[in-house]
Amino acid sequence: SCQHYASGFSLQSSKVVVGVTSQSRTKLEVATGLDFGNDSMLPTPWGESNTDSISLADMKDPKVGVLLLNLGGPETGEDVEGFLYNLFADPDIIRLPPLLSPLQSLVALLISKRRAPKSREAYNSIGGGSPILQYTRAQGDLMVKSLKDRYGIEAKTYIGMRYWYPFTEEALDQIQED
Repeated sequence: SCQHYASGFSLQSSKVVVGVTSQSRTKLEVATGLDFGNDSMLPTPWGESNTDSISLADMKDPKVGVLLLNLGGPETGEDVEGFLYNLFADPDIIRLPPLLSPLQSLVALLISKRRAPKSREAYNSIGGGSPILQYTRAQGDLMVKSLKDRYGIEAKTYIGMRYWYPFTEEALDQIQED
């Protein structure tokens, strides 16, 4: 018996999953826990309509990309104020009343200028910047290795940060280019 979670992962060992299902399922299906089936149609990223679609079952070696998303963080002390501005300019972080929403950028500027020195001190205490990009890259490298070692899948990872470099939009552009 195997417990499944909303993420699609299970507690059943991957060796058993691979051994039992690799004969009738693609490597991508085994690795993701998804069942694409022969009649499953996936729209292409460039397709405008349902007529521009491909069957995953018909693809010999589909490209696999994994987008790792995070909030981001300043890499150096000089980045702190810009990072804070991006953070506080987001209405999901500070939601101003509708009448004051045109002042969002000004509020973000004031807060980021005031908080930057104290935040810079905090980042200096841990080496001068946030380790989040370094950790996310390491996670991506390990994920690529795991997919290759466990399932024989060649994958590429992309990193998108919401409030600092590399921004999510840049990662999406790179995915489209690749």
